[in-house]
Amino acid sequence: MVDGADHPGRTAPAPVKRLLRREVGYGCPVPGCASPYLEYHHFDPPFAQGPHHRPEGMIALCGEHHAKADGGSFTLDQLREFKRSSYALSAEVKGRFDWRRRDLITRVGGNFYLRTPVMVEIAGHAVVCERRDEDGMLLLSVAMISKTKEPRLVMVDHEWYTIGTPVDFESPPSGRRIHAQYDNGDRLSIQFWDATDADIFIARYSRPDEPVYVADGVQFPVAVAEVEMEVGGTNISFGPEETRAGGVLMRNCWVMDCGIGFSIG
Repeated sequence: MVDGADHPGRTAPAPVKRLLRREVGYGCPVPGCASPYLEYHHFDPPFAQGPHHRPEGMIALCGEHHAKADGGSFTLDQLREFKRSSYALSAEVKGRFDWRRRDLITRVGGNFYLRTPVMVEIAGHAVVCERRDEDGMLLLSVAMISKTKEPRLVMVDHEWYTIGTPVDFESPPSGRRIHAQYDNGDRLSIQFWDATDADIFIARYSRPDEPVYVADGVQFPVAVAEVEMEVGGTNISFGPEETRAGGVLMRNCWVMDCGIGFSIG
């Protein structure tokens, strides 16, 4: 029994959702779909008939196929077959962020980067970078690094793919966040949000003993991309609060109007 499986609340517990995502290969299991934007459908029995969060009676589906399942498009046998032989297990699971903005603050490892084409460079390779498209919108690229030779998630110009074989991968239907975790400790998290004013921005990142300031020249409202990355088995960490790499510790620093922000190796 998974913890919380018989909890009567409408939202499934995190361990149940994690198991259901992994079961279908982190993409919608309906043939031809593989969308990564997953919701959680109760079908045996339907939640209204018997509230539960038992994984054997649930399945992860994209929003479109979840609505169709609620409407009776699939039989119980079909849903069970989707669980046994998910289309996404053999298809490429990929997606994109639709956050097109002319200005973007990227917070990597607890530090803020603005108008910096290459935010993080390791051993001469751009790990976090941005470029403007033909319409002047900023697009973010992130390449995970790892001690292993196993494939890891890559994001190019807001589009992500090649997630490899994570122990968990989450991409909620909101389309504003992804999180990938691998068995050797590699981890990547990317999240977008809109900072409508300086007070909201400061409140999000300040701590009681360490207030955050807004650098001169920042104009609100502005979109923010938060990037966190851990490289398993190394001292390289771009965590939620600070950057640790190559004997360097950085936190709450602003890097603006530079060609390359943080570089090691």
